[in-house]
Amino acid sequence: GMVIDFGVLKKIIKKEIIDKWDHSHLNDKYSNPTAEVLVDSFAHDLQKIQSAYGLKLIRVRVYETPDSYAEWRCSG
Repeated sequence: GMVIDFGVLKKIIKKEIIDKWDHSHLNDKYSNPTAEVLVDSFAHDLQKIQSAYGLKLIRVRVYETPDSYAEWRCSG
């Protein structure tokens, strides 16, 4: 069965991550804004709001290039 409609998920991610970070100066918030640092920050932000949407966060990926990414996974 379906867990969540992708259109709904896209709206959540846009509101909670993209609208906050797109075209921002990451160096103003992080001393070292690597993919590893960002994925941890995004996962933390999404964990805080997951119950509001009836979801459980399992994995978050931040790509630096098409082949290079940092990944956060739920530990339990």
